Amino acid sequence: MSKVEEYGLMFMTGLMTTLLGLRIYDYIEETHNDDAGGISQDRLLRVPPEDFISLEDLSSLLKSQTINMKKSALKIIVDRALSGKHLRYILDAVQSDNESRKLKALVVVKHLSQNDRNKTILVNMKTLKILVKALKSDMPEELQKTAVASIYQLILENDNRKAKAASYGLIEVLCSFLNNRPARYSDLKYWSILVLHQLCVTDKLFEQLFDNKVIFILADMLKLTFGTPSMQKLCLHGIVRLLGSFSDQFAEKVLQDLAKMKLISLTSSCLRNNDSDLVSWSIFLIHEFVTRKVQVEEICKIRGLVKIYQPYIRITDTILPRVILRTLKCLCDENVSFYRELIRGKIIPKVIKCLKSNDEQTQYWSLALLHNVVYQMGSHKQLLKLGLMDALLSMPSNTALIHIQLYIIEIYGVLCADPENIKFLESTSLAEKLMQYIDSTDSEIQQSAISVLINIAAVSESITSSIVQHDGIHILTALFLHHGNGDAIRILACKAVLSLIYIDPELRFETLVYSIRPGFQLLIAQVEQAIKSLTGTTSPTSSNEKSSGSPQSTKQKPESPTDASIVSSSIMSSTVTELMLTPIENKFSDVKSSIEQPLSTLDHCNRLQVTINCLEVLMNSGLLFDSKVGREQSFESYMDDLMDDISAALMNCLVFKLIDNDKKDFSDLSNAKSEIAYYGLRCLLTLFRVEKIREFVFKENLFSLLISYLDSGDDKLTKQIFLALPKFLMHGFSTVEVINTTNLFPKLLKEVSMLHNDSIWPYFNSFISLASDFSCTTIPSEYVQLSLTYSSPNVDLFGSTLHVSNHSWTFESVRATHGVSMSGKYAYEFQVGSSGIIQIGWASAETEFNEYGGWGVGDDKHSYAFDGNRKRKWHGRDVDEDSYGELCDTRDVITSIIDFNDCTISFSVNGKDMGIAFREIDRNQTWYPTVSMTGEQFGQFAFGSLLDPLRYRPADAAVIPYYEDDVFFSCENVLINQEISLETNSVQSSNESPQSQVSFTTASEPVYSPILDDVDPDVEDGVQPPNSNDCSKRLISDLQISNQAISDKLVQLKFYYEIQIGRTPSSHLHFQFGCLFDTENVICLVYEKQFNTVVYLKLLHNLMDKAYFDIVVNQFVTTLCKSKSDDYISYPNGILEAYLHPQTLKEGSYLGVALDSISNSCFFTLDGHQIGQPIHTHSTKSTLPFFRNMPRYLLNFGQYDFKFIDANFSFSPTSIPF
Repeated sequence: MSKVEEYGLMFMTGLMTTLLGLRIYDYIEETHNDDAGGISQDRLLRVPPEDFISLEDLSSLLKSQTINMKKSALKIIVDRALSGKHLRYILDAVQSDNESRKLKALVVVKHLSQNDRNKTILVNMKTLKILVKALKSDMPEELQKTAVASIYQLILENDNRKAKAASYGLIEVLCSFLNNRPARYSDLKYWSILVLHQLCVTDKLFEQLFDNKVIFILADMLKLTFGTPSMQKLCLHGIVRLLGSFSDQFAEKVLQDLAKMKLISLTSSCLRNNDSDLVSWSIFLIHEFVTRKVQVEEICKIRGLVKIYQPYIRITDTILPRVILRTLKCLCDENVSFYRELIRGKIIPKVIKCLKSNDEQTQYWSLALLHNVVYQMGSHKQLLKLGLMDALLSMPSNTALIHIQLYIIEIYGVLCADPENIKFLESTSLAEKLMQYIDSTDSEIQQSAISVLINIAAVSESITSSIVQHDGIHILTALFLHHGNGDAIRILACKAVLSLIYIDPELRFETLVYSIRPGFQLLIAQVEQAIKSLTGTTSPTSSNEKSSGSPQSTKQKPESPTDASIVSSSIMSSTVTELMLTPIENKFSDVKSSIEQPLSTLDHCNRLQVTINCLEVLMNSGLLFDSKVGREQSFESYMDDLMDDISAALMNCLVFKLIDNDKKDFSDLSNAKSEIAYYGLRCLLTLFRVEKIREFVFKENLFSLLISYLDSGDDKLTKQIFLALPKFLMHGFSTVEVINTTNLFPKLLKEVSMLHNDSIWPYFNSFISLASDFSCTTIPSEYVQLSLTYSSPNVDLFGSTLHVSNHSWTFESVRATHGVSMSGKYAYEFQVGSSGIIQIGWASAETEFNEYGGWGVGDDKHSYAFDGNRKRKWHGRDVDEDSYGELCDTRDVITSIIDFNDCTISFSVNGKDMGIAFREIDRNQTWYPTVSMTGEQFGQFAFGSLLDPLRYRPADAAVIPYYEDDVFFSCENVLINQEISLETNSVQSSNESPQSQVSFTTASEPVYSPILDDVDPDVEDGVQPPNSNDCSKRLISDLQISNQAISDKLVQLKFYYEIQIGRTPSSHLHFQFGCLFDTENVICLVYEKQFNTVVYLKLLHNLMDKAYFDIVVNQFVTTLCKSKSDDYISYPNGILEAYLHPQTLKEGSYLGVALDSISNSCFFTLDGHQIGQPIHTHSTKSTLPFFRNMPRYLLNFGQYDFKFIDANFSFSPTSIPF
């Protein structure tokens, strides 16, 4: 600066100071001389000196080149503008029509609003309302921009001011700016977006923002502001905030609309920006899409998504890692292939590190993601290598979030389910950690931990040993015996004990001591308590009280129980005062004292029901019935002194339903008593292996009690009764008693038909077969069967029908006896009977099943399977992509095809090919049809014979060879998995009929038979031996009735059933088929295969006389068919009538027998047509099927349509008279 300029500046400064002083002096003088009254000296001193400077002078000072001077002048102007007179003037100018004046006023307001102290004054002067009103008027964009900027400054971070501005119509104005202007970015839009963003973060304005569709406007602006990260992140933030305010249903709809606006593509681009805030809000928006399950597939296709997320997963952060982890977890839920992206993106190590975060939510979502990943095939090896197990074991077991612990436990469970992990897990402290969780006070954690223990203990001796070392048996037993624990925990504890003794037989006696004996003592005491509570009286006890002693004490031979009598079928309608429940010896005072508390009757019953259920679980497996270990006692020896009391207690449980207690039997109590009866029966059946138990319940007539319950209306109990009935006969219950039970067959048939439960029919058929099949032949080994040897022990197999059922809690497997290998293409079918987990496939001889560990077909490298319930394929853990097939439902038919030509396995559902499931099958192995299933599942195999044809057999596939020549046949339809089979004793008949004769002809001549019209009604049961001298002859062809005549004549069938026969026997034994009315009254058809002749017989002889039916009857029939003359031959004792008819029976033929209620006669049908002539019977007793020496067969009592059409209309199992 030159000297001249410097002097000039000094002169101007001095001049301004002088002028300012003069102006102040003039102002004081004027006010002092004011006639209206001058300003007092005190008031003058309070007026700031700068107030005496005119605006013109201040304006001049603003043009000064001295910065301090300019700032001072500006401050004076701003302060003066905020005074009432001047501010009103400025706000009036904002509303004027003069654009120049309005612009200046808006600029002033904008400057004023930048100071927080000024904002309050402006808002109080209704500046917001004035500005919004101005925006609604038609004014240039420059003015609008200035006004919006002023509003932004005024409402910034103040929700009340935002709400005020919105109430003046600000949202509508801003939306109009963003919608109606040309599609280009401008300063006005910039400020409008800023203001909208402020409004979007205010909860109370969400409804107004929604009404004005702000979220879609922001989506448009996101696209318009592309390349401007500062604006894009505001748009994304606003969108995320608004989405978070919507309900799930509405948010999903909005997201669908946003997806149509290509918002996912825009967000994908934002993810790749260098602005970390923009990336963060993009991550938040992706999270909204994924968690609402909108366009998940499109999001999974975003290239490098996992790699983008990786840097933002930091253990020091909280919110963003949570969001990313949850997003990845949800992506895995919806897209199985996304797991591969996770592995390739190398994000798993960071996820595992997040387990050490101090933020529990971050820990939770890390576990949730790892939980999903651990379920994927092939992931375990890498997860364990990355230190997942160490990280999990180091996490405290007392974390505040229960769900964190549950996730940890479930991850343990999944790792334990893979056999390849067992060796690694054995080297960890997993057993100790599980026992810590089991000792938790939270029931959910206890349940989950016990479930994992069940799986791991069943497959690892090392871990089992570690569990025992940590007092596992005693802890689990305490959980079982203590009624204070939840019902589910008590039952799971029992299952865990079984898993331990499954792998370590040495623990079985310890289990008897610490679990079984105390458990039955508890049961006996609880039954007594429940009886007292139900009846309101003292339970009958033995007069001979004895001390139970310590469980470890040496057992003494128990004394006989005192006059024990169970309620019989004859007093079913008795009142409680008439009932005599079985007395229980009062020798368990130590156990009873622990349960004698003031409880309601319902509580007593509920506790008892759970105890019975637990004991049934423990005993059902049969593990504890195995032979004794070392010098230790067997189950029967150790428990011998309790057997009578156990029997009595369980029998009493079945009688509980009959007790009509004095209190109102409300529904909850009634249900509890039904549950006690249900589980009591299940538990009692598990003890049928014990001879002393069988003798007791047979003596106390348990069979009659169960039959009386069939019409109780309790479907659950009725189903269990049907499951129990075959076991009675298989464990030695008298067949004669079954036959002599009044109306047994019609009652059973009616009830099983009314249940409408396909799983019960095989048990019904099995029971009828055991009661009605007097054969001694078995299915030969050359025939395809369900193998008992190579199947797990708790599954029910039905040899003839090829049904399989699992009513246990374990994962049971069944394998066929025949397999295929080397070359060719083979198929078999399995019809799904239930909707649970069933794995269907092929297993080699190297496959090992583990029902407690959950290992079945497909769960190791030696087998392959398809699971139609979960739409997955299984081959150990080596399947890269396990998703396969379609959902299968009840009654779907799954065809499994193995092709050795291409070395592939494929499946079809109801004939629909689902494609190749597995390749590179080892053709040198022999592969067997195999099925594994969870509890309460059932189904039926078909291997391709005439009795089990393939419905959807591929044209180029062969059936599995099931016999080598014509001599193999079977007549057995029993539960072949039981160790005790029915033994039939030969009993000589006490009633011998008079010697009789029969007429016969050769096969080529008409067959003659006696006329049956003149039967002596005085003969007992209408049975009258024929007299050859009085027999007239009549052609059978004259007696045969057309189908139409039968339809007209037979209006109702009292009894009808059909049997589909397998291969006919080639031995000397002829198969016999018909019906019986008691143990000595039979009408049957006998087939002589050599002569292709059917002989109809009416017999009166003891059914138990095996020699009579297998020798006498067979020889008589053969002699009858060989004879070529018309001479009469002598009847053997017991044969009352005999008729011959040429007839060939083939494999697959349908034989039927009917009892006509009108004519009271029996007739037979073949493939739906009547054959032979009716045979009269005057017996009024109920009818049972009868067959001997039959080939493999299938029974039909109405569960399927009959071949005999008339029976479908005139015979209904649900309306049988009895």
